[in-house]
This record gives sequence, structure tokens and C-alpha cells, in this order.
Amino acid sequence: MEQSKTSAGISAESAAKARSEISTTRRYFADMLILMAVPAVMAWYYYGGRAVRLMVFSVLTAVFCEVAGSFIFKIRSSVSDLSAVATGLMTALCLPASAPYYLPCIASAFAVIAAKLPFGNARSHMFTPAAAGIAFVTICMPDKVFSYPAILSSGTTAVSGGQGFFPGTSISYMLSQKNSVGTGLLNYVDVLVGSVSGPMGTTCAVALFGALIFLAVRRPKNFTVSASFLAVCFVYALLFPRVLTGRFVSAFMEICGGTLLFSSVFFLTDDKLLPKSFYARICYGAAAGLMCMIMRSVGKFEDSTVFAVLLANGLVTAFDKLPLTKRERRLVSAENAKVRAALADKLEEKALENEKGGAENA
Repeated sequence: MEQSKTSAGISAESAAKARSEISTTRRYFADMLILMAVPAVMAWYYYGGRAVRLMVFSVLTAVFCEVAGSFIFKIRSSVSDLSAVATGLMTALCLPASAPYYLPCIASAFAVIAAKLPFGNARSHMFTPAAAGIAFVTICMPDKVFSYPAILSSGTTAVSGGQGFFPGTSISYMLSQKNSVGTGLLNYVDVLVGSVSGPMGTTCAVALFGALIFLAVRRPKNFTVSASFLAVCFVYALLFPRVLTGRFVSAFMEICGGTLLFSSVFFLTDDKLLPKSFYARICYGAAAGLMCMIMRSVGKFEDSTVFAVLLANGLVTAFDKLPLTKRERRLVSAENAKVRAALADKLEEKALENEKGGAENA
């Protein structure tokens, strides 16, 4: 009897902890979906209904793979925590609006089936799933991933290589060819508002800078990683410019080109992969920024940001060995004290129940 009561208590406690973790994960991905709303709307504005269909197919694929994969791996489906929806949308936004419909589906399927479910769920994966999905299709089909459409006044987009497709030139490609956007004010404005070719959800720099402000206010720990990542990228671009029209022009293009700014907001800030201490988060973001810029400069692809993200993911455990700040140590001590107090209360309650049971038996 006593053993069954104890087992029931442990089960109830485990269930409550699981619900709390799912709720925390859901709040994080809800914030990410809110932040992706503006880039998604801008993608629709510039590229029309085709961009929306790509996003819908990508999200549906991610959700389907989450449900089917959870059944196959015999683990609890975590669709309710919104991680699959966010992964599908992130994946689509990092692809061109001219991509064939199967491309975001393949990327989302790989993200969920290969980079998430083998490790459990959104609270136990080791790599950012969406970044892994983009990396996979980049290696397998780079011609599709980096074939960007020109922005037409009609707001329509044809499939890459198809009839009516007009290719555009992305900022990342311009950097790889050491070409500049120029020094005119209107050129900068076009880049900031996203009126340039590139991944359909990553070109509107204004929206992504706004997302960074949101992170700074609502999730300062996550913002620490983004800030250190962007700082290293900016300094590296100043020291080693890839265009001849000025160091600041080169740095501006590096930050706003490709998926760099998008990755700083959505890929590197994954709650599960966030290092525990302030120093570790700074080093994590800085390492990702350094690897990103080196790979962009000498890599095979015009944009290698997602590969740098995945490499940085693998270093999280190493960075977690860095010491905590004094404030973090105090918080950990206070949390441990609460846990010990709660455990002592439970032991005392159990002892009282045993005494009561003994008295009744007597």
C-alpha cells in the first residue's frame, strides 16, 4: 500500500514536471512564431502566394513528420509545444521563393526526423533542427537553394528554372564575387526593407533588427548570444572586408546578407541549446560568429551560416564548463536551497504518514 502511494506520488510529480517543461517550450516557440510573423508577411508581399504555399507545405510536413516519427520512435508527440510549426516556418523562410515545393518539405522532414526525433523532442535535441534541414538541402541541392528570384512589381514568382523565372542577385553572391551594393542611400534602404533578392524571409533587415530588440527586452539571455555573434561578425567584416567600396559597406552587407541576421535571432537562441552561464553564452555566440565569417570567406557556398550554427551547437557542452558569474552562483544556491527545502518537507510528510499508519495498525 505504502509503496503504491509512493509510486503514485512520484508519477504525479514527473507528470507535473513534464507539463511545466512543455509549457516553457511552448512559450519560447510562441515568441519565435510572433517574431517570424513580419518576415513571413514581407515574403508574401514581395513574392506573392507562392511564398505562402511554400511556408504552408513546410509547416505541414514538419507537423506530419513529428506525429509519424513520434509513433515510429515510440515517444510522446510534442506538436502541442509548437516546435514543429516553428521548425517548418524557419526552414521555409530560409529558402528562395522560387524553390520547388518539394524542397522545403525535404528540409523540414530532415530537420524533424534526423535532427530532432532521434534525440527525443524539442527539450532534448543536440542541434538546431531547422539549421540542420537547411544544411542538408544546401549540400544536396545547392543550385535550388541559392537560385533566387528577382523581385517583380507584379508580386508573382515562378519556380526556379521554369518559364517566367527571372533570376536575381543576392547580397551573399555579391560578396562572394566582391561586388558592392554601392554607397547610395537608396541602396541601403532597399537592403533594410528587404527589396533585394535572397532567402524569402531573411532579407528584411528592419524586421530582424526589431526581433533583436524584442529578444533584448523579453529574453535577455538569448539576446546575449545574438549580440556576441553579431559583434564578432561585424568586427571580422571590418578587419577583412570583401568589397572595395569601404569597410563599413562590407560589414553592412555581411550582416544583412544571406541567413546571418536571421540565424542570430532564430537558430542560435534555441532555449534547449542555450549555455547556462553568461560567459558561456558570450563565447558560444562569438565562436559561432567567427566560424561563420571564416566559412563565408573561404567556403564553397555563398552562405555557410547554418554550418557554423551546427558546429557551434556541438560546442555547447564545452562552453557549459565555464564558470558562473557571482549573480548566477547566488541564483543557483537559492534554487538548490528551495529544492532541499521541498525535499525535506516531503520526507517529513512521508514520516508523518508512516507514523499515522503504524498507529492505526496498532
